[in-house]
Amino acid sequence: MFEVLADFDPVAWGAAPADDVEKFPHFRFDDTAQDIFIEWSSDLHGTKMPAEDHPIVAQHLAKFDKLFPALALILHLADCAASGRRGPVTSEAALRAAAWCEYLDAHARRCYGLLTDDGLRAAQALADKLRQGKLANGFTARDVRRNQWRSLTTEEAVQAALDWLEDEDWLRAEEVGGTGPGSGRRTYRYFTNPRIGKGHEHG
Repeated sequence: MFEVLADFDPVAWGAAPADDVEKFPHFRFDDTAQDIFIEWSSDLHGTKMPAEDHPIVAQHLAKFDKLFPALALILHLADCAASGRRGPVTSEAALRAAAWCEYLDAHARRCYGLLTDDGLRAAQALADKLRQGKLANGFTARDVRRNQWRSLTTEEAVQAALDWLEDEDWLRAEEVGGTGPGSGRRTYRYFTNPRIGKGHEHG
């Protein structure tokens, strides 16, 4: 697929040719895809961004007007290379781009949230304790909080740190308990990735 896309002729694949205004061949949305983008962009600017409390997230969302078409074009060209389809960017590619934007929005909010509530600092603190072997495999959030380590004193900070390190494959969570009447609340036990060295200083 990469080899095909490295040498493809955009105009032969359905791009509008370069002209006095546009210096390069360019793809357009088909009519349905254009409607999808307009509706998505209207929701972004009319609903999501005005309702956003965090300026840094709003600034990030403002970049999505360029991200959506870029993703749609990549997805469209990948489909063209695989299927032999030609023509403007399709509604299918536009819907998939919208789904990707929603997915990336959620990740961005999580990352920015960790930064704004010191969750990143908590994750770094927990990473240090894991390197030092301070927690046995199968530990719980309560085990972490009980130690009252710096940046890991509240339930929220501990959970943010655990979520961050799980996303980064430092930890694997296993749900235990809560499977039947009287068995109590579900608990997560965390297991350290064996590739994470213990007793090492920060690199």
